[in-house]
Amino acid sequence: MESTNISFISEQLVLLTGIIGAVAALPVLIEFLFEHAKKRERIALSLEVEIVADLPVTLAGCDALLQDIADLIDRARQPAAYAGLRAGNEILIIGAPLSGKKALAKRIAQLAGMERLVTVHNPRNADALVKAKSLVQRSGEAKLMLLLPRLDLIDPREDEELLTELDALIETATERANILVIGTAIQYVPGNEIDNLFGIVLPMPGTAV
Repeated sequence: MESTNISFISEQLVLLTGIIGAVAALPVLIEFLFEHAKKRERIALSLEVEIVADLPVTLAGCDALLQDIADLIDRARQPAAYAGLRAGNEILIIGAPLSGKKALAKRIAQLAGMERLVTVHNPRNADALVKAKSLVQRSGEAKLMLLLPRLDLIDPREDEELLTELDALIETATERANILVIGTAIQYVPGNEIDNLFGIVLPMPGTAV
């Protein structure tokens, strides 16, 4: 009988210890869940997926620019016809604020027959870049444009993690003929790490490069 009581007390002590441990860990768990929710919210705010056919685009004065990249647009429209061609599908559009860089990117998406436009509104959010890479990897044969605005906000000397994620994202997209990558920037530094990620630099009308 005494042995049974001792065993019962031991079980209760183990249970009590577990409860105390769980209660002690509760603040850590709550903090983890809160940070996870904040992370998901930041990604949601930084990432947008749109149907290209539904995009309203107002653009004027860019016919010459579109003609300059007609071959790239045709490759994106008919990737199977260029299966043996090794060529980049990345464009960096340079221009002043409100000069129409995003509108030009959206027109390119329409002309190239893209189905979806994935925009990373905040290129300094590494988690959003990782999420965008996941969308690219799961896109299958769907024709998708990846739009990365204001890449000049990334300082290659300070944002090594961001640059690594950006490089991985663009490399993943470049491997797929059904993906177009367009970045935009206000300032342009030839030969820097951002510039080296793009095969084509496209200045907006009136922009000196």
